[in-house]
Amino acid sequence: MRYILFGKSVSRSLQLIILGCAIGLLAGCGTVLYHQPISADSSAPSVPSLDDNSGVSSAGDETPPPATPGSKKELPIPDHPSIEAWVERFSEGEHKSFQAHLVRACLYVTPTKEVFDRHGLPKDLIWVALVESGFSPGAISPGHAAGMWQFISATGKRFGLKQNQWIDERMNTVKSTHAAAGYFSFLYDEFGSWPLALAAYNAGENCIRKVINRSGLKTFWELTENGSLPTKTCDYVAKVLAAVKIIRNPDRYGFYFYYSYVPEYETVSVPGGVRLSWIGKEIGLSEASLKTCNPELRVSVTPPGDSLYKLSVPAGKGDVLAMLMERLQWKNSPGRIATRSLTGPKRMHTRRAIACRKSQRRFI
Repeated sequence: MRYILFGKSVSRSLQLIILGCAIGLLAGCGTVLYHQPISADSSAPSVPSLDDNSGVSSAGDETPPPATPGSKKELPIPDHPSIEAWVERFSEGEHKSFQAHLVRACLYVTPTKEVFDRHGLPKDLIWVALVESGFSPGAISPGHAAGMWQFISATGKRFGLKQNQWIDERMNTVKSTHAAAGYFSFLYDEFGSWPLALAAYNAGENCIRKVINRSGLKTFWELTENGSLPTKTCDYVAKVLAAVKIIRNPDRYGFYFYYSYVPEYETVSVPGGVRLSWIGKEIGLSEASLKTCNPELRVSVTPPGDSLYKLSVPAGKGDVLAMLMERLQWKNSPGRIATRSLTGPKRMHTRRAIACRKSQRRFI
């Protein structure tokens, strides 16, 4: 069969040869409009991820990529001999004292967990207070750390806890818990893991930062095995993680921990400079009882510099004290307001009363 090409008759085989040459020329000069997959043995250089600090691996390198950091709200407990050693010690040799701390913790667990949850922290982190102070708001260490969270003076001030001749808010359970949550959040953001954050809470962030920079190691467990950290700090982190492990399954380790939260204290706003002895006499409480309710007070007087001070009283006495404030007339301060509320997650109604001074015996 014959065809006409450019006005001439040519055979089919010759036509195919001419068309093949034309297509080859077009393919060589044309632009490729799609991407072909690159084979595994391609010599093209790989581009490292912006998050990869380890550089580019060679083609035969089987080292896995760095692990993705865990969530800030998670507190994993690794299997480590130091943690197991403290689990055994708490559940055997120190069983009695650990159980006593759990009983005291019932007063604080619910509101403290709520504070930590609002700060985006692991709720189990509250058990640092068990290791630090046994959940004792009035605890003072030989190194002058104070309160349930054992803040030293400088760190307490740094996170907003007032300290003067009248008051030490490191011993205020509500304010110190908010400060502790803020500090923990800062430490995690600084070091990127909870073991390192806990180590910094114990030894100070400057100490941990220097140890990391000097050793070149990146994790708490590497620093521990290398002997770079103080023994006290290594034990501290292991104790906290052991306490969390026990409390996640107390029955397994022979502990009893079941609780329902009932607020122990109510707060009433009263004028500054009022003696606790006078308040106690008026509402049927001892001065010692009021001091126990308000461990942040350094003397038995509401801080004179405060126009109003939230005084804690035992549950059931809040209405009595609010009514007392309502009856009184503080002639030098006609605009002061006394308010009553319940500490903890539930808020009761607010009772407001205008108060003016009646007698100097109530004051310093």
